[in-house]
Amino acid sequence: MSQSVPARPEVRVPTIPLGQTAPWAVSIPAGDAVHEWVHDGRHLLGFPCH
Repeated sequence: MSQSVPARPEVRVPTIPLGQTAPWAVSIPAGDAVHEWVHDGRHLLGFPCH
């Protein structure tokens, strides 16, 4: 008896035009704000960091 293996679905990664990402890129704050945002995100996701 042979068992059939279900086929994996194809995953497509969407492309985002540069014009749509530019507003987000210019809104990134400077200095320690980015560090703190990423640091807090680690805690939110459950990654210990200190």
